[in-house]
Amino acid sequence: MPEDRSHFELRVLSPLISANALQPVPVVAHGTYADGTPVLEPAILSIDRPGAGNFLRTNVELDALGAVAHYRPCSVTRPGCTGPVRFSLALAAAPGTPVATLDAELVESPVGSSAAACLAADELMFLDGEDSVFTGTLSAADARWGVTGTASRLQLRVEPSGSNRSWQLEFNTLALGTPLEPGVYEHVRRPGTVPPSMPRAAMDVRSSTSGCGQVDGSFEVHAYEVVGDVVEHALISFEQRCTGAPRTLRGCVRVTP
Repeated sequence: MPEDRSHFELRVLSPLISANALQPVPVVAHGTYADGTPVLEPAILSIDRPGAGNFLRTNVELDALGAVAHYRPCSVTRPGCTGPVRFSLALAAAPGTPVATLDAELVESPVGSSAAACLAADELMFLDGEDSVFTGTLSAADARWGVTGTASRLQLRVEPSGSNRSWQLEFNTLALGTPLEPGVYEHVRRPGTVPPSMPRAAMDVRSSTSGCGQVDGSFEVHAYEVVGDVVEHALISFEQRCTGAPRTLRGCVRVTP
């Protein structure tokens, strides 16, 4: 146990945290004894509000540099997600006694992969890109749509009005052998390139003029309902990178035929 006057703290880059489950936030935990030497003990991180998100690793080991754990926020589309949240740090030897707390605020993401941008219309595709597939922002509510889906795959064709460029989007969990259900899917690959030895979800967002040979990234299914081969409702946000490229194409798509 620490001596009297020991000091513990939790730190994040900003107390305003985007309510976007695709962007985990690093949280630094650190502790020192009264004489300035570091606390070297197992510790536990917790969150005060159910539904505000979760730590990907709650048990950490404090060392000379402290410990870093990643907090995955809830999504802004989840009722009650935004608002105050408090993180707590306790030593594993006394898990019910917090030694440090940090207050933050979950806020709606102004841009990027949050699905909030797609709530403005029943059918909408939003893109925010800085890569070879697309650079700029696009909010396509006035468009022709082609939608096909099964329990494990959603395929979309979007033709924005007034544009000579069409878009093809696919999200699937075929290699996982599971339905395309709400949740975050990380380290995805382009459909048709998922190795059997490393089953992953698949994603591809491309236009009629540009696309990735191979992709990396993640997507979140906020809602997906399909009856037979008819898609009743879909809301998906994503972050896609062409493999080997540092820049990202973010966006979301909503379909309510």
